[in-house]
Amino acid sequence: MGEPAKVLGWSSGGNIALASATARPDLFSELVVVEAPFHGLRHADRAVLATAVRLKLLQLRGHPQEATEMFFRFATALQSGGNSYDLADDSLRNDILRNATPVLAEWDPHPFGVMAEHISVRAVVNLPMPITWDP
Repeated sequence: MGEPAKVLGWSSGGNIALASATARPDLFSELVVVEAPFHGLRHADRAVLATAVRLKLLQLRGHPQEATEMFFRFATALQSGGNSYDLADDSLRNDILRNATPVLAEWDPHPFGVMAEHISVRAVVNLPMPITWDP
């Protein structure tokens, strides 16, 4: 077995890295978490909850690509109006839509979804490796 790794997790990847580190801290020498929606459903505001409900309903009705587009328009909203998703070229948007299933998994409300609702703050605080967390 190799040495413990320095791990960087971004967005939901940050939550996955946190979950992995709490389960197997021996595999980590350092952890960097960037923009993770840790407990994203537990601390959601009305806009997040409304978006979650609308996109899950679209997904359940058999429209995963429309649900994915809704998520990316919400997640990439610009303060000046519009969003970065609609500004992206067709190739990038098509790549995103081909990955609708894992994108929508981020919004799964089950206890072991990637929002990491099942991980306690205490478990994260007690991790033995250095952690850098950029909200």
